[in-house]
Amino acid sequence: MLRSFFGRFAEDDREISFEFELPFVDHDDGAKYSYTAPSFEFWIALVICVALQAVISILFILAAWMLIKKNREKNPTLAFLACYGFLCPAALYLPFALIPFLNIPNMILATPFIILAFANMLHCLEILYDTSPPFAERDVFNFLLYHASPVMLRFHPKTQEVIKATTEEMRHKILLAAFTFCGTIVLQNVLLVTHYEPFGHHELVSVAEYFNWRHLGNNMANAYLAGTNLETGTLIFGALISFVTGYSTIYLNDSPFSKSTSVADFWGRRWNIQIGGLLKNSIFKSCVKNGVSRLIAVLLTFAMSALMHEYVIQGGSRALVNPTRIAHDPAFGRQSAFFLWNGMMMVLERLIMSNTSIKSAWDTSIPAPIKTVCIVMTSLPISRWFMDDFIGMYIFDDFVVAFPKIRKL
Repeated sequence: MLRSFFGRFAEDDREISFEFELPFVDHDDGAKYSYTAPSFEFWIALVICVALQAVISILFILAAWMLIKKNREKNPTLAFLACYGFLCPAALYLPFALIPFLNIPNMILATPFIILAFANMLHCLEILYDTSPPFAERDVFNFLLYHASPVMLRFHPKTQEVIKATTEEMRHKILLAAFTFCGTIVLQNVLLVTHYEPFGHHELVSVAEYFNWRHLGNNMANAYLAGTNLETGTLIFGALISFVTGYSTIYLNDSPFSKSTSVADFWGRRWNIQIGGLLKNSIFKSCVKNGVSRLIAVLLTFAMSALMHEYVIQGGSRALVNPTRIAHDPAFGRQSAFFLWNGMMMVLERLIMSNTSIKSAWDTSIPAPIKTVCIVMTSLPISRWFMDDFIGMYIFDDFVVAFPKIRKL
């Protein structure tokens, strides 16, 4: 039953809901537009996929409690072997078996299985090296809630206690989700008809071309689309988790393109806080706790982020059940190059800012908007290394079915 249900989303075969003409526009040429309603079945399918992976995560984290957490101190060798020899490989392999078994042909529906599988592996490392917040270590319920939640819980920065959800917060998330959804509709439709190049196609024939305004504009538009797509789902599922558990969940992004004041601020506190927080706890803190220098820990954290994105792209291209997607063969290394570059930018920033005079001048003399532009420009020119495979793998196209579509006839 589920196999046939998921199989419906191999292509966007929605029928046009109605046709219309734009007011105050000359219609002598007979120009009309069509409106296609979003597929509510697709949203149901997405909820089912997230729910299935949540159940798998609960079982997986329960196994981590038994094999890693309980043996971490009294039998560290067993905990180590259970983590690296069994649970981590099992987590990474599972999507390759589950996605074909469920007959999933759509990358958006496959993504929860792929991303949360990698997240489960990172949680195993976090459990092994004991870098979770104290809340997660109190009892098995908190342990499961923290490690298996599809959306990360929000903690007080000083006490590290989980924050209780309020009615006002849940109402705000629902309204923000609606606003983000509407913005995504507009951006998705514009980018789809322009083949994700709203400012025109631009070939990169030299290093200088990476700073061409058309290239930068296209990159920024696609980065915003990636952010709003992720934000919409996180807000919806986050509000649902808060309603069920009573605990506050994170906002995925915090104005990374308008308020970032440093490379560390952009990647560590503003862009994709869900993955950033998980990588910080599982990789960065684990490395520092075991005597690795902070600069090397930063590079290792970005290296793990690179591997995660390679896993999503390479795994998706091989596990997906859709012959029309085989045309794009993602090249291994572009995701890694992008994230390792940004890791080096963060290390370079730390080295430069270790000079108190430079740091003082940056903090006091540079206007905030100029800082943000400088920070964004450390990664925006090369963001095609990151985005091209996501576009080529039809990830954005596969999400179109969830939104209204407007086309000129």
